[in-house]
Amino acid sequence: MKRLFIVITILLIFINYGYTQNPAARYCNFLGYEYKIIDGKKGETGICVLPDGNVVNAWDFYRGKVGTEYSYCSLNGYSIETKVIHYDSYTIECPVCVQEDKKIEIHMRELMVQNGEPLFEEDIEFDFDMSSEGGKIENSVPTQKSLPTSFDWRDRDGYSYVGEVRNQGDCESCWAFASMAAAEVTYNWKNQFRDNCVLEFSESFLMWCIGGITPWSNYFSGCEETPDFDYHFLDACVDSGMCYLDDFPYTITEPESCTHWDDPRIHMKEWNRVDCNDLSDIKSAIYNYGAVFAIMLKTYQFDGYTTGIMHNPFTSCNGTPCYASKADHVVAIVGWGYDQTWGDYWIIRNSYGEDWGEDGYMRIEAKSSHIACGVAYFEADSINVTGHSLVCTSDSTFTLSDPSPPGTTVTWAVSPAGNMVEPSSGTGSSATFHATCYGIGESQITFTISGECGSVTIGKDILIGGPDYSDVELDVYYSTGEQAPKYAVTWLMCPYTYYHIYLDNNSSCSTSGYQWTIPSAWTRMYTYQNMISVYTGSTPGGNVIVKAQTCCPGCGSDVTILSDYLGTYWNCGGYYFGMSPNPADDYVEISLNETKVAINNIIEYEVKIYNSLQVLVSDEKTSNPTLLFDTSHLQDGIYYVHLIYNNKPYVRQLVVSH
Repeated sequence: MKRLFIVITILLIFINYGYTQNPAARYCNFLGYEYKIIDGKKGETGICVLPDGNVVNAWDFYRGKVGTEYSYCSLNGYSIETKVIHYDSYTIECPVCVQEDKKIEIHMRELMVQNGEPLFEEDIEFDFDMSSEGGKIENSVPTQKSLPTSFDWRDRDGYSYVGEVRNQGDCESCWAFASMAAAEVTYNWKNQFRDNCVLEFSESFLMWCIGGITPWSNYFSGCEETPDFDYHFLDACVDSGMCYLDDFPYTITEPESCTHWDDPRIHMKEWNRVDCNDLSDIKSAIYNYGAVFAIMLKTYQFDGYTTGIMHNPFTSCNGTPCYASKADHVVAIVGWGYDQTWGDYWIIRNSYGEDWGEDGYMRIEAKSSHIACGVAYFEADSINVTGHSLVCTSDSTFTLSDPSPPGTTVTWAVSPAGNMVEPSSGTGSSATFHATCYGIGESQITFTISGECGSVTIGKDILIGGPDYSDVELDVYYSTGEQAPKYAVTWLMCPYTYYHIYLDNNSSCSTSGYQWTIPSAWTRMYTYQNMISVYTGSTPGGNVIVKAQTCCPGCGSDVTILSDYLGTYWNCGGYYFGMSPNPADDYVEISLNETKVAINNIIEYEVKIYNSLQVLVSDEKTSNPTLLFDTSHLQDGIYYVHLIYNNKPYVRQLVVSH
């Protein structure tokens, strides 16, 4: 019944919209922009002129696919996304306003109603239910919320991540050139190699080396035309990797044997397809990852192309499966644009040399030549530093995950290092050093790849000798279980008070065997695991030092892991008691005092005395400020006097010496 309700609701929307304006036109004018009707490829179409002068497809603008910064959502503090919902027999696309943390997601027109600015008066009565019951939400590629109207990897934020156009010559190797172009841009973007520093990979290694061994030779090899719609050559870029172009330059002549298996190689992380003719997902793949691989059907006009936006009627992905639609060439798509007449178009990088087309590139209508039928994209990992993050007294080795490009040098350094490690710097893609135990804490091993065009730095956080000081802290509680007060980062202590002090280690480096050093005026009661029980006496402030055995056994059991100052609290507002004399002979005078004001009316309090074995030897109650206690009958030794007032215990140590 619920699904039927959804279908009826949508039908009502369509019926109501039948006698209102075109929503895309209405939306464009509502925001104060100019809407125009122009002749399209198959009839009339609408465009919206944005404030910056960009001209976009009106329906794409309404649905939140282009011009997102000028959308109603953006103007009201939201971002905009396009939500695709499939039902049994139809599909809808909703413009959705989303907050940064995605805790709020609302149909754009419902937000307009809430703001008292409905696009149509009928919207006030609509239920903009965007649930996917009766279908599923499609999201095959991570959708970029703010895709621009045009985009080009040759100029992203002022940088180029694309190498020079290359020439395949008299060889059917376009699949290898397109594969390398897609891999290069993806890898360069992920690791920020750009402009004159872009990396380039070898087509010949893919063609002659990988293509010369099984199982790959069953699917592609050298200059042979490949009908491989399963794209095994993309699998090879993941599994077997690619060497640098400088190590194996392009050749159309088959070598007698491959001598480049020992050359440094880069492996792509994985590759994925994009749904056939899904222009939004193709754009998202380009924008998020890099240039994409695309098969296409050439026409005679393709070879003679010099400039402009090429188009033809081969737009339907009618192959089985759809990505196997008729094709005879492979290119890389490096960007897109929008034209008032032809709509969306791709910017493709060909492999015919720079004298073909627009300096080796072509603009082509987004679905022409089956180019949107068989699109695939790579994913790349960032170059990282391998090695265990904990550095102890035995040697630790750290290595760059990917080989450095030809013609570059690599240096490494540990920082901050001080005298914590030996050695602390060196050269090469691998670094070996060890902890000295003269200091512990967090640091970083950094590799710098340098060449004629500049340098790139790759780092890894490490832990030397033990937990970082910032990860170890004290936690202070009264003996009654209440947490002590704190000012900024300093714990505040009261005089004549019993505390439990805990050491908290929040790092991945375990510690044990704690050795506590406390102020001389304090009394150490006992320790248990990571806790010490103390009595502050008359001087509550002071420095606490903790030594321990860390996760690096070679550094011994006396590594200082914490040194913390505890301050004096100015507003204790409680009571303490004095004992005099102490040590005592025949008597001891016990007095109850208040830390802030003199005692006026003392309610009854209780005094209990325990021996060192925690056996009760005396229990008295009194309301006098001073209690004179006879100690003549007690044996020499240490006793613990507990004064309980208002249900709060105060503890002091008493020494009896006759």
